[in-house]
Amino acid sequence: MPNATLAAMSQSAPLEALVQSCVLKNTRPEAFSFPAETTLFDADDAPENDTLAELEAAVQSGARRVVPFVSLEIAGRIQRQYPGLSRSLVFSPERLQFHSVSAIMGETMLNQRHVLASWASLPDRAADLARAFGPTLFIRPNSATKSFTGFAVAAEQLRAEHGALSQTEHVPADELCVIAPAQSLPPIEWRFWVVDGRPITCAPYRWDEPATTPAETETTPPEELQNFARAAASRTEVIESALVLDVVMSESGPRVVELNPLSTSGFYPGMDLKALLTALADIFV
Repeated sequence: MPNATLAAMSQSAPLEALVQSCVLKNTRPEAFSFPAETTLFDADDAPENDTLAELEAAVQSGARRVVPFVSLEIAGRIQRQYPGLSRSLVFSPERLQFHSVSAIMGETMLNQRHVLASWASLPDRAADLARAFGPTLFIRPNSATKSFTGFAVAAEQLRAEHGALSQTEHVPADELCVIAPAQSLPPIEWRFWVVDGRPITCAPYRWDEPATTPAETETTPPEELQNFARAAASRTEVIESALVLDVVMSESGPRVVELNPLSTSGFYPGMDLKALLTALADIFV
């Protein structure tokens, strides 16, 4: 097929979403009002190779355009084995390392005061960290792929917690970590899906447990937080063309918690996948 014809077919095909079930964060698909151009699959049922192979063939032929929303494992497989799907996989974690993102996002970041240290060095630095940041620390990976979930810990308990996580999470000794003072935060945060420096859609989520009151399930953030998200999102164009921006209302006002890769970040009820696909359509032609 001539290249010009293939390009015309690709641009005329609607942009579709490939959504792995784990991205839904244990929420039923019916809660999302997904557009028709959505393929859902569950890697636990082991048909993902057939699903990916079929979509790859369609993408390579120019008949379909597909943006994957998948786990880290499947994202890696797509990068290695499916070059057509890989072209629209928005997954560049090296661009979203905390230290480099923090330098660009500046005062918008929640953890502006922080240091970097290897995982192996943390127990021996507990006293120094306590003097710098106070008795309770927040520790997270510098990498956007997160070998462990960020956690707060009393400095005096750091050695014990470090030993336990080294066993259960198998954190590499040379994993670069971000250490900051722990902060008291509300359990609700907001995820904004950003394309070309503009928030396209958003949804709230809880980091402690499922929402229990109507106020916790509101899908429209406060105006102050919306304005902040727009300003913060405008800074992300130099980082990545599309990503997710997590924001929290801290005691000092709205702050950016972190940025994450678009294709491997979870969905939450209230996000508008159709609006996101429409915004992404001009990027993937």
